[in-house]
Amino acid sequence: MWKLLVSSASLALLLFGCGGGSPNQAESTSVRFTSSSDGVTPFIKRIGAQLDGTGELASVSFEIGAQPGTISRPVHVTLLRSFLVRRGFFEPTTGQLTIPVFGLYAGASNSVKLTFAYVDGSSSTSDIVVDTAPYRDANGVYDRPRVLTARIATTPLGFDFMVLKSGLTTPVIVDTDGQTRWIGAMPSDPFSSSSSVFLGNRFLVGSGKQIYALHLDGGIDQVNLKDPVAQNFHHDVSPGKHGLLFEIDGERNGTRIVESLLYEADEQGNVLKTWDMGQIFTDAIVASGGDPSNFVRDGVDWFHMNSAVYDPRDDTLLVSSRENFVVKLDYETGQLKWLLGDPTKHWFVDYPALQALALTINGHPPIGQHALSISNDGQLLMFDNGLASQNHPAGTAAGANRNTSAPAMYRIDEQTRTATETWRFEFPGGISSPVCSSVYQLPNDSKLVTYSSVGFSATDPTSSFTTRLVGLTINGTVAFDFEYSNPRRSCLAAWNATPIAFDALTLD
Repeated sequence: MWKLLVSSASLALLLFGCGGGSPNQAESTSVRFTSSSDGVTPFIKRIGAQLDGTGELASVSFEIGAQPGTISRPVHVTLLRSFLVRRGFFEPTTGQLTIPVFGLYAGASNSVKLTFAYVDGSSSTSDIVVDTAPYRDANGVYDRPRVLTARIATTPLGFDFMVLKSGLTTPVIVDTDGQTRWIGAMPSDPFSSSSSVFLGNRFLVGSGKQIYALHLDGGIDQVNLKDPVAQNFHHDVSPGKHGLLFEIDGERNGTRIVESLLYEADEQGNVLKTWDMGQIFTDAIVASGGDPSNFVRDGVDWFHMNSAVYDPRDDTLLVSSRENFVVKLDYETGQLKWLLGDPTKHWFVDYPALQALALTINGHPPIGQHALSISNDGQLLMFDNGLASQNHPAGTAAGANRNTSAPAMYRIDEQTRTATETWRFEFPGGISSPVCSSVYQLPNDSKLVTYSSVGFSATDPTSSFTTRLVGLTINGTVAFDFEYSNPRRSCLAAWNATPIAFDALTLD
């Protein structure tokens, strides 16, 4: 249900009819609302309108007013004419317009301000109320967060919305009050969006051998990943040099290649470049006269890739191997540049060729790390889980275990071949999140930390655990802290979460 409160476009027409100068395009165009329909979930609605007159529409914006008692800024989205036409929402010759409004509060009356902008710079506004149905999560996760520390208005923060990469459904957008604000339609049931990235106006999700485009208006497109070796996507997706970096499981000559293949592919599923970590490390060890057979082990999760980042500053890749280290390699050749990890593990103890590539560490060595990124000042940011290797060969060193997990930052000096830990956040009292998890920095240096596996035990198969989302101010103060249950002893609620500018989004 929706209700029109005020149509300032109609008001402008009435005023012009009573006298005055030449009308601008907003004044010479009427907006008549014709329909309202439910979207694929309660967080999405479609408002039908008819534009009549001489104005040339440039964009439509909507702003969803904050609910009483909430702190997060209003959702504000601008839909450019190019987006509206391409998605079939606007027919310029007839003036028929459909406005997809998303980011609504479920089970609420939403105050929505619509702004119609025209090419001459004029605009008109209309205020409507959109009523939505309640949201009920069949998994009992996203409709019932437990707020441990509520955000307050006096706590400054550089973001208001987050994307949870879910193993249960599409990506989930929540605000810093703990309210779910967007879930899309699932292409299949069950469906996982663990391997996903937001690309400005849609989510790209790798699942099976398909790449899905999940649009915020609820639409879905899909293509196949065009490669005979690739079997499925796993872990993360991130922007590459020419396309997207996908982490892939494969099969070659009947042998499984487990979590050690990195692909760069375009959105049409065309593979542009591949990096086979097994081959890269085999070549490096053999070149030094060593035997790689007890390190590179096809059919076994010996590498466990969980994050890959392209660094345009020197045309390199940073790749996280949970079992071993962070590795930097040349984008074009795959040549190994350096390794950063726990020197008490098998890779360092038993392989002189790899030991020679290791950076000297000043601070805590990362152990079982996730979510690599480059900080605002060019340092290496990651989540340091603290879990020793789980798939090392029998009789070799698993490395150290820590009782707590922490996001950490390192300054890399390639001249002196050192890595200096410059920042580390230990949650008061300590939190252990041994698997999954992430940290990302905002332009103002605030951070979003996801402790995905609080309560996880690598030795107790019956253990259950929760996922906690924590916002940190630039001073390291906890701005909010809330948690979700994790069904089926896994990181399904959010193995990783990233900020999203849902309060200042432009779709083209």
